[in-house]
Amino acid sequence: MSEQEKISIIVPVCNAEKFLPETLEALCGQTWKNLEIILIDDASTDSSARICAEYAAKDPRLILIRKTIRQGQGVARNEALRIASGAFVGFCDSDDLPDPDMFETLYRELVSSDAEIAVCAFRTRQGDETRKTGPLRILSPREAVLAFLQNNSFGAFSWNKLFRIEVLKRTGEYPAIGYEDLVYIPQVCANARKIVRTEQTLYFYRQHPGSVTCAPFNPWKMNLLKAWNMLLPPLLRYFPDLSEQIYGKAWFDCMGLFHSILRSGTPCPEEAVVLEQARKYRQKTALCRTPSFGKALVFSFALRFPGWYRGFFRLGRRTRFGLLPAKRP
Repeated sequence: MSEQEKISIIVPVCNAEKFLPETLEALCGQTWKNLEIILIDDASTDSSARICAEYAAKDPRLILIRKTIRQGQGVARNEALRIASGAFVGFCDSDDLPDPDMFETLYRELVSSDAEIAVCAFRTRQGDETRKTGPLRILSPREAVLAFLQNNSFGAFSWNKLFRIEVLKRTGEYPAIGYEDLVYIPQVCANARKIVRTEQTLYFYRQHPGSVTCAPFNPWKMNLLKAWNMLLPPLLRYFPDLSEQIYGKAWFDCMGLFHSILRSGTPCPEEAVVLEQARKYRQKTALCRTPSFGKALVFSFALRFPGWYRGFFRLGRRTRFGLLPAKRP
């Protein structure tokens, strides 16, 4: 293992001025110094481009590409991959924080295991700096895809992984749609010879009102259905024996989208489309093949009696936020 090995870190940026300086400080302060940090400003309308330019002027490892037309994270990552010169590639969202030794740790685990992908755990609460310990796990492509289907901490995320650039090139490009990670990352895992996974928590995935995860329902989130329609054919072709688990994960994701609609509190025409797709996926899986048997029972009830379920959901929210009188002791 040589310090001469270069790691290219790709950071799509779009209107991230609030958290961007902290993210760039964390990237510039990595213990692995031989970095190439490619910032793709996706036509930001705030001060993000200026912040990127200021950091690039101070640190020659930063490369800034500014786009005048917004095209999304997938296109931004593809453009960065075309110019990346590192033999290894990592990703970071512009509002998140990698630990100071994240990329060094993943690099050393990847190389020592002769793997093509290294995966770490992540946290969603700032200030929780506990670093889990445990043995490394070596995963086959099938085991890695199964981890994606059954374990949210593995995830179809780009940012908690380090890749040999060859496995990315073999897979092709990110799709130019929302939820591009969901389509791309499971296929990268399927194309890898070997994956190494550590339980160390090396990345802070920041969730805030402006993030995709926490944002209220909007029509953009319907890209989730498009993403699954793109992912299903290759995933079923790679692993036909996992078809029930694959459809179970797709069903759960649809139900998550349905709950996003319910939390919005306003009826919308997209709900019928989401439920129709969820029913198709439900028919192709068994409850025991889903990520959670208990949730599968609840989701099955919701699909069969959506009106009743909607009422129970609203009642639960009213009770939770104190809009109903408390029971007397």
